Amino acid sequence: MTTVLYKVILCCTLLLSGLSVNAANYYFSDETGDDSRSFSQAQNAATPWKSISKLNAIISGLNPGDKVFFRRGETFYGTIRMNVSGNSGAPVTFGAYGSGPDPIITSMVRLSNWQSVGNGVYEASDSRLPYNRVNMLAIDDNPQEMGRYPNSNTSNKGYLTYESHSGNRSISDYQLSSSPNWSGGEVVIRKVYWITDRHRITSHSGNTLNYASNPDTSYEPRAGYGYFIQNHPSTLDRYGEWYYNPSTRKMRVYFGSNPGSARVEAATNDFIVENIGSAKYITFENLHFKGANRNAFQFESGNDIKITNCKINLSGEDGLYFAGISNLVVENSEVNYSNNVGMNIKISDGTIIRGNSIQNTYVFPGHGRSGDNVGLAIFSDGNDNLIEYNEIKKTGYIGIRFGGHDSQVKSNYIDGFCITKNDGGGIYTYQDKYDNYKNRKISNNIIINGVGVKEGTTINNLVDKPQAEGIYLDDNVTDVEVSGNTVAHITSKGIYLHNTNNIRVINNTIYDSDNLIFLRNDLMGNPLENTTIENNKLLAKDAFQNFVYVYSLFDDVADLARFNYNEYSAPFSDNFRFKVRYNANSSNEANKFFDLKGWQRMYNKDWSSKTGTQFSDLYKISNTIGSNRYSNGTFDQNVNYISCSDCSKSWDSGKLDGGSLKISTNGISQTSISVGSIKKGKYYRLKFSAVANKTIPISFYLRQGGSPWYTLSSDHTVGIDWQKSENEILIQSLTDMESTRLVMEIGTGESGELWLDNLEFQEVEASVIRPEDKVLFEKNPSRLEKTFSTSGGFVGLLNEWLSSTQKIAPYSSLLLLKSGSGVIEQELPKPSVSLTKPEPDQSSDEGHTVMIEATASVQGGEISRVDFYNGSEKLGSANTAPFAFAWEKAPSGTHNLSAVAVADNGQEASSPTISFSVTPTSTSTEPETFSTYFINAGGKVDTDWNSMRFSGENTSNIFYNSSKVFEEPTASSYTLFQTERYSESLSYAIPVPNGTYYVYTLHNELWFGKQGPSGQERQRVFDISIENSKVKEDFDLYKENGNKPMALTFKGVNVIDGVLNLDFASSLDNATVSGIIISQTPISIPDDLKGGTPPATETSGYSDYLMINTGSRDDVTFNGKQFVSDYKTNYFTSYSANFNYTVGGELLFQTERYARNMNIRIPVENGTYQVKTYHNELWFGSFGPTAGVGKRVFDIYIEGNLKKDNFDIYAEKSNSPTILTFSNIEVTDGWLDLNLSASNDNATISALYIGKATGNTDPESDKSLQEPIFLNAGTYDETTYSGQRFIGDRNTDYANTSNVNFNLSVSGSEMFLTERYARNLDYSIPVKNGTYTVITYHNELWFGSYGPPASSGNRVFDISIEGNRVKSNFDIYKESGNNPTTLTFRSVKVGDGILDISMTASTNNATVAGIAVIPEGGSFSSNLRLATAESVQNQTDMETESAQGPVTKVYPNPASHQATVSIGEDVSVREIYIQSTSGSLVKSIDPESASDGFGTYALPLEGLQSGIYIVTVSDGGNWIKKLKLIVE
Repeated sequence: MTTVLYKVILCCTLLLSGLSVNAANYYFSDETGDDSRSFSQAQNAATPWKSISKLNAIISGLNPGDKVFFRRGETFYGTIRMNVSGNSGAPVTFGAYGSGPDPIITSMVRLSNWQSVGNGVYEASDSRLPYNRVNMLAIDDNPQEMGRYPNSNTSNKGYLTYESHSGNRSISDYQLSSSPNWSGGEVVIRKVYWITDRHRITSHSGNTLNYASNPDTSYEPRAGYGYFIQNHPSTLDRYGEWYYNPSTRKMRVYFGSNPGSARVEAATNDFIVENIGSAKYITFENLHFKGANRNAFQFESGNDIKITNCKINLSGEDGLYFAGISNLVVENSEVNYSNNVGMNIKISDGTIIRGNSIQNTYVFPGHGRSGDNVGLAIFSDGNDNLIEYNEIKKTGYIGIRFGGHDSQVKSNYIDGFCITKNDGGGIYTYQDKYDNYKNRKISNNIIINGVGVKEGTTINNLVDKPQAEGIYLDDNVTDVEVSGNTVAHITSKGIYLHNTNNIRVINNTIYDSDNLIFLRNDLMGNPLENTTIENNKLLAKDAFQNFVYVYSLFDDVADLARFNYNEYSAPFSDNFRFKVRYNANSSNEANKFFDLKGWQRMYNKDWSSKTGTQFSDLYKISNTIGSNRYSNGTFDQNVNYISCSDCSKSWDSGKLDGGSLKISTNGISQTSISVGSIKKGKYYRLKFSAVANKTIPISFYLRQGGSPWYTLSSDHTVGIDWQKSENEILIQSLTDMESTRLVMEIGTGESGELWLDNLEFQEVEASVIRPEDKVLFEKNPSRLEKTFSTSGGFVGLLNEWLSSTQKIAPYSSLLLLKSGSGVIEQELPKPSVSLTKPEPDQSSDEGHTVMIEATASVQGGEISRVDFYNGSEKLGSANTAPFAFAWEKAPSGTHNLSAVAVADNGQEASSPTISFSVTPTSTSTEPETFSTYFINAGGKVDTDWNSMRFSGENTSNIFYNSSKVFEEPTASSYTLFQTERYSESLSYAIPVPNGTYYVYTLHNELWFGKQGPSGQERQRVFDISIENSKVKEDFDLYKENGNKPMALTFKGVNVIDGVLNLDFASSLDNATVSGIIISQTPISIPDDLKGGTPPATETSGYSDYLMINTGSRDDVTFNGKQFVSDYKTNYFTSYSANFNYTVGGELLFQTERYARNMNIRIPVENGTYQVKTYHNELWFGSFGPTAGVGKRVFDIYIEGNLKKDNFDIYAEKSNSPTILTFSNIEVTDGWLDLNLSASNDNATISALYIGKATGNTDPESDKSLQEPIFLNAGTYDETTYSGQRFIGDRNTDYANTSNVNFNLSVSGSEMFLTERYARNLDYSIPVKNGTYTVITYHNELWFGSYGPPASSGNRVFDISIEGNRVKSNFDIYKESGNNPTTLTFRSVKVGDGILDISMTASTNNATVAGIAVIPEGGSFSSNLRLATAESVQNQTDMETESAQGPVTKVYPNPASHQATVSIGEDVSVREIYIQSTSGSLVKSIDPESASDGFGTYALPLEGLQSGIYIVTVSDGGNWIKKLKLIVE
C-alpha cells in the first residue's frame, strides 16, 4: 500500500511540475564530434555531435527537460538559432561537460596570411568575414580601437574642433586640410555632452566634411564641439588600429612590422545566440560567448530565460539584448568589453540582474551606435525589476539605467563611469511627462569615480568640471526612495534631482563632488516638488565643492524640498557651501551663497541639521616671495585701483586702522583688484582685517583680468560681522596668467556695509595637508559585514568621538576625520606587477614590433597606469588593463625590460627586470649549410615519390599552425598523395638560411569525388602566398587538373629573416597540401603533375540560376551547390514547413514544404531552363502511419504543362530521396510557374533547382580567353571606378623604372589622384594573343596645383601601343583643361604574348593614372561598356559630381554573393528591388533589415544567375535611383 501510494504521489508530482520523464542529454565536441551520428549516439559523451550547424538542425526538436552540453576546453564557431521551449518545471538547458575552461561559442575567426601593403600596415582576408561592417577586432583577446585620426592618445584625447555646421549634413573645421581626403570614412561627432554620433563621410571638400544621415540619431551638431575621423585606411598609424573594407572583405591592421605570432581575430556573425521562434523556459549556464559582431544574445519576445555563470565578452554592440522577455534572470555572469551596452534589457517585466560583473563598456568612443542610450552597463526599463549585487566598472556613460513600476536597484558597486561621455549617472532614470511610476528604490549602492570627459565639448575654462552624476533622477521621475547609498569622487553632482516629484533622499553618504546635492527646476519637465532630504552625511573635500546647490527658473527655492537632520562638513575650507541660483521675478538671475545658519534663516528649513568645524592646521608658510601685489593695501589715503560692481566703494578714516575700504552692497555684488601675473600650482596668501554692520559672507577667488574672464582658482568664503577679525586665506592658482584680478563676491541678497583694511596678497611657499591625510573613507562592497579599527584618534563629521571599532554593513561605508594635528598613518597597499611578455631571455629579429605586456593589481583599489622601461628609458604607458605596449622597431642588442605600476592610491611598484635581445638582420655573405626539405604533409611516415624521400611530420618539422590532417588511401597509388594537411587558414614557417629558393607545393583532392560529393569547379578554392606575397590566386585543383595530383612551382623565393613563410588561405572550403619541397636548385616534376583539363560538369548546357532549400532556415550544400534557405525568399513561405532528422539522406532531404496544392511563381529572365525538384518522405513510415503505395500521390506542372503524373515516391523509390529533372522549360512572360497538386494526402518538396540554358557554347571555351586587366597607376591600393575594380600597379612588375606621385586635392575619382610618370614610360603586360581594347586614364597632378600655373604646352607626350603610335602630342590641358581624361584605343592586336605600351614625352614627363586592357569579343563586352562608353561620354559630369557631393552607387560591381548600395542623398528609402533587364522582378529587399544605419544597404545575391540586373531604390512612391549591377 505504501509503495503504491508513493508511486501515485511521484507521478502526480512529475505531472504537476511539468517535468519530462523522457528528457535527454545531448553532447557536442568540436574535436571528437561527428554530425552524422544518430540522436541516440549523441546522448553519449563518447560519441557526440560536432557543430553548431547540427545543433540548429535539431534544436526545434528538443523536448522540455532536454540538456545540450558543450565540451569544456573547446571552441565552437557559429550562431545558435533558438526555436525551442521548455516548461516551468523542465527548462531546455545549454551547458558544459568535461574538465577545463568553459566551452567558447564564438563568431570570431583568426586572420592569418598577412600581406604587407606598406607603411607598417598588413592586410588579410577570410571567407567568413561579413559583407557589411566589422565591429570587433581583438589581438590576443584584447579589443583594438578602430583606426582614427587623430589618435585617442594624442592631445585633447584626439578630438578636433569644428567651428560651423550646415544642418545635420556637414561640419567645417577651418584647420582641417583637404589632404588626405577622408571620403568614405566615418566622422564621429560630439553634438552635446552625452551624444557621440557616427556618420559616413560622403565627400571631403577643403575644410568641410559632408556626411550621410544616420537613422539612429536626430541630434544636430553644435559649433565648438569635437570630432574625429575613423574607419578609413589612412588613419592606420598606431599598433592594433584596424580598417575593414566590406566591398573586398579584407582587414587591414597596423603592426609596424611583421605581425609574427599575434593572434588577430575578427567577429563575423551578428549574434551568437538568437531566437528565431518560440523561446520559453531556457537556461544557459557555464558557457563562454565570445565575439559577436553585434549582440552575443539577441532575444525578442519570450519568457523565463535564465543565464547563469556565463561569460560574455568582445561584443561588437551589446553583450545581451533582450526585448519583451518576462521573468528574465541574469546572475553570476561576466560581461566584458561591449561596444554599445553591456546588458540591454527593454520592456522586460520581472527581470532579475544579480551578482554579475559588467566591465569595459563603450571604452572606445565611436564604436557603439549613435543617439541616446549608448554606453550603458545596464539598461533595464521594465516593471518589477531587481538589480542587485552587481559589480560595474569602467563604463563609458551610465552604470545602471532603470525604469518602470516597483523596481529596485540595490547593493551594487559602481566604479568608474562617464569615462567617454558626459552628463550621465552611476545610477540614472528618466521618464516621459505623463508616466507616473510608483514604488521604486535605490538603496545601499556604492557609486564612486564618476569621471566625465570635457575634451571635445565647449567646457574650456579651468573651474567647470565635466558632468558626471552619482545618482541622477532626470526629468519627470516620480516616487523613488534614495537611501543608504555611498556616493564619492564624482566630478559634478553627487545626487542630482532634475524636475522630479516625490523623491526621498535619506541616510546617504556623499563625499567629494563639486555639488554634493543638486536640485534643478526648469521647463524641460514637470515641476520639481515633494522632495525630502534628511539624515544624510555630506563631506566637501575642498573649496570647489558645495553642500547643496539649488537652481530654479522661478523664485521658489523655499518650496522645492524639505531638508532636515543632515550632517554637513567642510573641514578644508569653510561652511558657506549652500548656493542658490534663481530667477528673481525679473530678467536677472539671483546668485546667493550661505552657511547653514544663513540657509536656515533664508528658507526656514534644515533646522535640525548641523555643520562640522574646519581644521586649524591645514597649511604652514615657509617663505614669502616678493612684495604685496596690492600696494595700497593699508588704505591710508584712498581706495584707488578698486573696481566695484553692483556696489559702492568709499574711503573711511575711522572704522579700522586709520583709513579703510568701505563697501556698501545691495546684497549681490563684486569688488576686485589687480594682482598681476600668477603661476600654475603656486600658492598665494591673502590677509586682511574686516568688520561689518551685520553678518556678511565674502567669497574670494582669482579671475582672468580680461575676456573671457575665466575663474582661475577655487572660492574661499569668510563670514564678516560686527566684531573686527583678522583673516587669512591660502589660494592656489590653476594656471599661468599674466593679468589677474582678486575678486571679492557678496551673495546673501541682503544689503549691508563692510570695511576692509591691511590687505596683503603675496606669493608664498607652503606645505599643505591633503584631504587624504585627514579623511578616512572605507567602503564595503560585499555581502558580509566588515569590522574596522579606528584606533589612533578619529571623529565623525561633527567632531563627535567614536568607539575604537566600527562595523561597516554590507554595501555601505565609513566616513571619518582624523582628530588633532596628526595625519592618517596607515600603510597604503603597494601594487604588484610582473611582465608576462616577452619571456626572460627571449629574442626577436631587428625591425619587428615587440609586444610588452604586464599584469598588475592592488588590494582594495585600481591600477591607474603601467609604465614600461628599457633600463632607465621610458618606452610608453598603458592606462587600462590589459596593460600592453607595442615597441615598434626595437633596436638590435640586449635590453633590460621592466614595468612600473601606479595605483590609484599613489603607490608604485616595479616588476623584476628581464633580459631581452634583438638580433640584427644578418648581412653575412657566407653561405650556410642547407639540406633540401621534402615534407609529407599530413602524413606520419616517411615515403618515396619520384625518387625523392619525403619526411613524415614529426617533432623535428612541426612548422605548421593549428590545422587538421586527413587520409584517403584510394586517392592515389602514391602514399604521398593519400594524406593532406588542411585548414581554412593554413600556414607554415620553415627555418632556412637566408637566400633564394625554389618552392614546390604538391596537391591532391582527397574528399570531393572520393568520400564527399562529386567533384566539380569551385568546391575548393584557395590562395597561396610565400613570404607574404601572393603567388597563386584562386587555385582550384579541379579546374586546373581535374582533381588529380598536381605540383605547383614557385621560383626565386627570397628569404631574408631565416624563415620561409608559406600560407594557404581558402575562399571556398579548406586549403589543402599533400607535400612541400624547398630547394636551392630546381627539382624535376613529372609532366602529368603540371596541370590538365578537368571533366565536364554535371549540368553541361545549363548554368546555375536559383537553388532553394525548402522548409529550413539554413543554407545547405548538396553536390557542391549552395541551396539557400527559402526563408530568404517569398516563394514557399506561405506553405507549411516540416522536418525529420531521423530519415536517411543528406540535410537537404530532411526538411520540406507541404500543402494540398502548391502554386509557386518565381521571376526569371525569359529563356530556356532546366528544373529539378527534390523529394523525400518525412511522415509515412517514420512519425506517421506505415509506408505504402498510394499514401502520397501528386502531379507536378511546370509552366502550365503536366510534367509528372501521379508521382508516388514509395512506388518509384521506396520513399528514398528522389530528384526529378525537367529540361527545356521555356519561359516567355518573366515568371516560372511550378504547381504541385495532390490527389492523396499532401504534395511535398524538399528543394528546387533552376538552371538556365547556356546555348551551344562550349563551357570550356572561355577558359582560353584573357581576363580583363585594370591597373590603378602609381599605388599599391585598389580602387573602384565606373563599377570596375582597378588593382594598384605597384603590386605588379609591368612598368619600367619610373616615378609615382599622388595629389588628393585635385578633382576626380580616387583612381585619378595617383599617377606613374617618367620621360619615357613603358608598360609590358603579359596577355594571351588576341585583339584588345586599351584604355588609358590621365589627370594633371602637378601644374596648376603644387607646381607652376597650368597652361597649354606644360606637358606633351606621344602614346604608342605594340610599336604603333596611337596618340601624338597629347596635351591634357589643351584637350580637357587638365580635367580627368580617358583615351580609348580599339583593335589592338597582340601576337607575342606581351602588350607593350610606351609613352614618350617631348615636354616634361609622360604620366598615366590608370590602364584598362579588355579582350574584344567573348564574354567581356560588359567590361568594355563599363570602361569606355559610359566613362567617355560622361567623364566630365561624373568627375564634377564626385567633387561636389555624395553619389549613390552599388559596389562591388561586378559582385557574386552580396552587393552594397550606398545612398548619397538625404532621402527616405522605403523599397529596394532587383529586376532583370527585361523588367521582371527578381528579388525584393527590406531596407530596414538591410541597412547598417549609415546610408548603406546590403543586397544578398544568393540564387541569382550571372548576368546584368537593374537595382531600383524607391522612397515608396517614386524611384530615387536605378543602378546597373553585374552578377558573376
